[in-house]
Amino acid sequence: RLSALKGKPVFLLFWLRDCPHCAKELPRVQALYERFKAQGLQMVTVVHKFRPAEVLPRMQRDGYTFPVVSDPDGSQARAFGVGRRPAVYLIGIDGRVRTSNRASDRDIGRELGRYRLAQAGSIPAALAETRDMIWQHRLGDALRKTEPATKSAGADPSLAAYRDRVKRLAQAKIQSAQDYAAYLRRGRRDAEADRLLRAVQQEFAGTSLAPALTR
Repeated sequence: RLSALKGKPVFLLFWLRDCPHCAKELPRVQALYERFKAQGLQMVTVVHKFRPAEVLPRMQRDGYTFPVVSDPDGSQARAFGVGRRPAVYLIGIDGRVRTSNRASDRDIGRELGRYRLAQAGSIPAALAETRDMIWQHRLGDALRKTEPATKSAGADPSLAAYRDRVKRLAQAKIQSAQDYAAYLRRGRRDAEADRLLRAVQQEFAGTSLAPALTR
């Protein structure tokens, strides 16, 4: 149920196994899954007509690993008012449809920004400037601001709790970069993977999460 995913952004795709237009959409769906799953984006794809055993060989052949729901009688699509496929929806953390028939990287980034702010929770007044950093996904900057604030004697315990929340968001960004770099390498896009990992290494330099660049 989509209601079980409320609180997280959801990319929802209705597709057909043998549809050429759907076939063009699926590589991007896989790339989005690899790129954003660690950051909180939930991927739900619904395939019409065919049962799992009839879809899995296609998934395995093309190396697709994103989640798929089987909708053999089309009832799920009808409940959503889907008239043609592929049909893409982006659902916000409040459970409302944000976009239909498209979900650009910008749209997804905006919903992930809302998700990060929700995960960050209450932001201490002393660290109010980190709100924009979290929204803009500048988590290295946010961590550099929050970590020193908790080291002074008599620091407010709420600062440490906030630091830990920011750190979890930062860890998710690092994991996301590593996942996507691995995906790029599988596609023999090593130069792109190297640039991505270098950027992450530079972003978190000087923080407790400074990751080593790995190939």
